[in-house]
Amino acid sequence: MKDRIKNYILLIILSILTGASSGLFAIIYRKIILSMPLYNINKFQLVLIPALGGIVVASLIYNLEPKAKGHGIPEVMEAVVINKGKIKIKTILTKVLASAVSIGSGNSVGSTGPIVEMGAGVGSILGQIPNIPSRHLKTLVGCGAAAGIASLFNAPIAGVFFALEIILFEFTFSSFGLIVISSVMASVINLLLNGNQPFFSNFEYSMVHSTELIFYIVLGILAAGISRIFISALYKISELFENWDFSIYFKPVIGGLMVGGIGLGFPYIMGLGCSVIEKTLNNQFLLPTLTGLIILKVLATSITLGSGHSGGIFTPSLFIGAALGSSLGILLNNLYPAITASPGAYALVGMGAVIAGTMQAPITAIMIIMEITRNYQIILPLLISCVISTIISTIISKENIYTGKLIRRGINPDRREKINESKSIFVKDIMVHADNLDIVSAEDSISKVIKLMQSSRHTGFPVINKTGKLVGIITLNDIRDIDPENRLEKLVSQHMTKDLIVAYPDEFLTTALKKLTFHNIGRIPVVDKEEEDKLVGLISRSDVIKAYNQKVSAKE
Repeated sequence: MKDRIKNYILLIILSILTGASSGLFAIIYRKIILSMPLYNINKFQLVLIPALGGIVVASLIYNLEPKAKGHGIPEVMEAVVINKGKIKIKTILTKVLASAVSIGSGNSVGSTGPIVEMGAGVGSILGQIPNIPSRHLKTLVGCGAAAGIASLFNAPIAGVFFALEIILFEFTFSSFGLIVISSVMASVINLLLNGNQPFFSNFEYSMVHSTELIFYIVLGILAAGISRIFISALYKISELFENWDFSIYFKPVIGGLMVGGIGLGFPYIMGLGCSVIEKTLNNQFLLPTLTGLIILKVLATSITLGSGHSGGIFTPSLFIGAALGSSLGILLNNLYPAITASPGAYALVGMGAVIAGTMQAPITAIMIIMEITRNYQIILPLLISCVISTIISTIISKENIYTGKLIRRGINPDRREKINESKSIFVKDIMVHADNLDIVSAEDSISKVIKLMQSSRHTGFPVINKTGKLVGIITLNDIRDIDPENRLEKLVSQHMTKDLIVAYPDEFLTTALKKLTFHNIGRIPVVDKEEEDKLVGLISRSDVIKAYNQKVSAKE
C-alpha cells in the first residue's frame, strides 16, 4: 500500500511538472511563430520565401530526424501504440525548429500538432528519468498533449478530452485525474502570462429559430464531405511526393514554391490563418472568396505537408470549417433571412463540424469550440453538426486524419483490438541479422551488385555508407530502371532507394507484413528504434510466409 501511494504521488508530481513545462513551452513557441509574419513583401518574395523555408526544413529534418516531418500527432500516437510512450529529445527539438520555419515562411500549416508533440515529448522525457512503467509513461504522454492544447487555446477541458479521445483512446480514473492536473497546470501558466481571454473573442452567436437545426444538420453533412476530401487530398498528395523520383531535399522546396504560387492569387491561405478565421467569424468575406478559401486551403495544406514540411492540421481544419460554415450561412441568409442567424454563427459551428469530421472526435470538437469562443448559446447547433459530421465521416471510412498516417506505415492505431503477445510473432524472431546479410556500399558499382545478385540469388541489398550507417536499399527493379548505356559503371549511391520503409525488431510480424503489402515491396531493412540509420537485420516476404507456415504447422 505504501509503495502504491508513493508511486501515485510521484505521478502527480510528474503530471504537474509536465503541465507547467508544456504550458510554458507552448506560450514561448507561439510567440516565436507570431514574431515571424509575412508583411510588406513583394510578389516575388511571396513565392520565394516558402521555398527558402523548404530548404531549411529539409536540412533540419533529413539531417537530424526524419520523423519530424508531417503533422506530429500521429508520431505521438505511434509512441503510445508501439514504443511504450518513449519519445526522443532529438525528435522534439527538430519538430519545434522545422515547424517554426514552415509556419514562419508562410507555408500552410498550423501550430497545434507541433505543440502537442512538444508537450507529449516533455511528459515522456520526465517519465523516463525515474524509469516509470510504460503504462504510466503513456499517461504522461497524454498529460503533455492535454497541456499543449490547454495552453495554446486556453481550453483545459478540450485538452483533457483530446488526450483521452485521440492520444490514449481509453479512459481510466487514474489517467483521467493525472491528465486533468496537467491540463489545469498548463492553463494556470497561460492565465498568469496571457490573461483569461478566449482564443477568439466577442462572438455572441445563438440560434434564431428552432427550424435552424435542420440547416445545421445540413452543415454537419457538408462538413463530413469536406473532411473526407481533406483527408484524401492530404494522403494522395503525400503519396505523389513520396513516389516522385526526386531528391527528398528538394521536395519541401518545390512544395513551398507551389504554396507561394497559390498565395500570389490568394494570400489568405498562407501561414496560420488565425486572422482570416477571425474575419470569417466577423462576416467580412463574400461567398466567392469563401469558396476559394475552402478549396485552396485544402490544397495548400496538403501540398505543404505532403512535400515534407512540418506543422499541424488542427488550425487549417478550423480555417476550412469557418469558410464552409460562413458560405452556407450567406446562402441561408439570402433565402431565409427571418429565421437564420448571422453567417458568423454558421462559421463558428462549421469549425467544430470539420474538426469532428477530420479527427472523428466529437467531444473534443465540441469542447474546443465552446472554450476558444466562450459562446455557450450556440451549443445545440454545435452538438448536432459535430455528431452528424462524425457519424458520416466514420461511415465513409474509419480512417481519420491522424490514423491514416499510421495505417500507411502498417501500424494498427486501434488500441481496442487486444493482442495476445504470447502467441504473436515479432520481427526480431524471424529477421536475418545484419551479421548474416549481404550488404553493399554506396560507393560500389552496379556491376558489383549484379555479380552479388547472381552469386547469392537475392534481388535486393541494404546499402551503407563509409561509416557503416544505413543510407538506402538497392533492388533489381532499381537496376532495371537505369539506362543500359554505361549501366555497369554507375554507382549504387546514384540509383539506390533513399526514402526507406523500415521495420523495428519489437514490431509484430503483422505490422511488417502490412508495410510490405501496402508499399508493394519485397524486403524491409530492420533498424534500431533509437538509431534509425543503424541496420540490425532484414525481413522479406518469403521470411514472413515461411514464419506463418511454420506457425500453422505447429498449431496443427
